[in-house]
Amino acid sequence: MISTDDPILSLILACGGHPDTPAKLASAAHWKASLLLAARSWSTIGGFTSVLRLPDGRFAAPIDARWAISFAWDYDVSRAFALRLVRFAGEEYDGGDEPIA
Repeated sequence: MISTDDPILSLILACGGHPDTPAKLASAAHWKASLLLAARSWSTIGGFTSVLRLPDGRFAAPIDARWAISFAWDYDVSRAFALRLVRFAGEEYDGGDEPIA
């Protein structure tokens, strides 16, 4: 089940790409979003990515210095949902924020 409210990420997950998204970014977003959707614990997520807590209460798993998959976490059923492909605002991600996983 695809759990995203982002039409670009939905197409990337369904088809492997999007016409307005560079192939390298689409491939990395597909891989990371697929793993996030399959994960059922924070320790699993911590095995393949760092995770940042965003000011709005969501979480972000960086793809590269400019892009991330943001998501909400359902603590009752231990799963990521409402995934979105997001661009880091302003500055590039330098890996220096406090990861939570």
